[in-house]
Amino acid sequence: MAAAWDGRREFNVIQDIPNAQKMIDNWPTEMIFSGVEIGNQIQYPPKSMQDDFSYVKYHPVKDAYHFYRGLDKSQPTYDLTSVLYAVRPDRGYFDLSPKGIVKVLDNGTTTFELSENGKHRFLHVNPVQIAMVCEALVQLTSEPPQK
Repeated sequence: MAAAWDGRREFNVIQDIPNAQKMIDNWPTEMIFSGVEIGNQIQYPPKSMQDDFSYVKYHPVKDAYHFYRGLDKSQPTYDLTSVLYAVRPDRGYFDLSPKGIVKVLDNGTTTFELSENGKHRFLHVNPVQIAMVCEALVQLTSEPPQK
């Protein structure tokens, strides 16, 4: 989960711009980027945060959202969506961009240039996928552990 394609500086990238540049430039395998736009488009619903985690006193997802913005607001799913793609890449939850090259500029913004030889791609979604991903995230994150 890194990058923003609209000219903004993404939080994870700007924490250490030189190392983000080095890692992205030198990573030996394909990289799939889940940009900030994905997490902003797919919001975790407050109803689930309020109702679906009561099987334990403290739940890391509910507690994190509580401290981040409160349980009465939808929450961006930046990290949840990147993990969902990592563990279930072939379920149709996301589409992938064509191949290209991601660069981190010295000011921390990220760019993407199409390249047939590029090792970078990024996630994007359509309205149907947004609904599918939201439902999958609610079900997977709120499911009580098996006993």
